[in-house]
Amino acid sequence: MIYKTKKIDDIEEEDRNIKVTGQIVEAYGNRILYEMCPNCNKRVSLVDNTYICDICGEEIEEPNYLMIIPCVIEDDTGTMRVTFFRTAAEELIGMKIKEIIEVIQKTGDEGSLEDKVSDLVGHEITVIADASFDEYNEEIRLNAKKLVEIKL
Repeated sequence: MIYKTKKIDDIEEEDRNIKVTGQIVEAYGNRILYEMCPNCNKRVSLVDNTYICDICGEEIEEPNYLMIIPCVIEDDTGTMRVTFFRTAAEELIGMKIKEIIEVIQKTGDEGSLEDKVSDLVGHEITVIADASFDEYNEEIRLNAKKLVEIKL
């Protein structure tokens, strides 16, 4: 499949499967792992050492985990937020979700990988992504589907 290459300033909210290259100027890693309900796939709450789904109302024995790494990239035309989910997040950080769960469980600190995520700043990346309009921040942002390349 041929992916259309776009500069940040040329990205429109309907763009799908576009190829974008930029330097990571910000990366947020204070919390990259989220516990999800295996039934409805919504976030769960930890109450008295038990996971409870606010939607299903059920006690969850073992939640699913979702990894999210938000970044800001920049090229010579501007900056844009890009969010890496699941496999794309694993590719970006160079760790599988199971490894991340183990690190967080060993340290007991959700932010224990913050330095590893911060080390991404300054790297140039190329991603295949979909653009969408973020109503909350009133801006176009990218949802990374695949990390094509990462280099210093």
